[in-house]
Amino acid sequence: MKKALGLLMSAALTFSCANTLDQIKSANTIRIGVADHSAPFSRINRDGEFEGFEVDLAKELARAILGDGGRVEFIAIKTAERAKAVTENRVDLLIDNWARTSARAKEMDFSIPYLSVTLATVSPKSAAIHKVADLNGKKLLVIPDSNSDVWAKKNPNLGQIVYCHSNRECMDALLEGQGDAYMHNIVNVATIPLLHDDYEIGIPRIGQVLFDCVATQKGNDDLIHIIDEKILDLADKGYFHDEYTKTFEPFYKGMVDEKLFILEDIYEAFQ
Repeated sequence: MKKALGLLMSAALTFSCANTLDQIKSANTIRIGVADHSAPFSRINRDGEFEGFEVDLAKELARAILGDGGRVEFIAIKTAERAKAVTENRVDLLIDNWARTSARAKEMDFSIPYLSVTLATVSPKSAAIHKVADLNGKKLLVIPDSNSDVWAKKNPNLGQIVYCHSNRECMDALLEGQGDAYMHNIVNVATIPLLHDDYEIGIPRIGQVLFDCVATQKGNDDLIHIIDEKILDLADKGYFHDEYTKTFEPFYKGMVDEKLFILEDIYEAFQ
């Protein structure tokens, strides 16, 4: 059955020239990099289709760019491959829990934020890790080249870095005792206490607030402009609040408050 936005899953690069807005429109196809195992943001369901908050947002942005007749090619991107997916032209857009930083902005362009996140730790309740100082001498699980990794390297006296390469791998490592705590975005680590009652979000906020944005290749100003306008339009219509109610609230069971990461109040300054 044909859908308004045909969803094509691919782990390989099948479309190599869709970079600029004009090229994407000419091809009538946009490649969007998302996660395949990162609920409630993006995952592949039992029917083999991508679903989640970032997938819904990707579809909205694709409609703004191509109209209802455009095609979306969702490409599963590994956590450690997100930067390369953009810089090596594997995707036209990356919508994958990817925060804008000054270092990343030198390599790619970013939209205005669609989500705010903080770094947090999850650990066994018995470990009593409730403040940053409690990490002193502990083994801290982090994903390489993530914002957690950057923070941990700047604070080496607080613990020993132990690398794991995905949210699932880090969770397994934590449960197996390979680390005392796992640090990542709170929206990722908050899933662990949902599954294991003897674990907790010991430190709910570490460092500065981060902002997840849509990423694309350098110089795609026209493409970014359309995305920014659409994000503001969606915010004006209450889209992000509705998505929180539909997706985040039931998933996190009230553990992650809406005000922590939904930015609709901030968007009012742009109206």
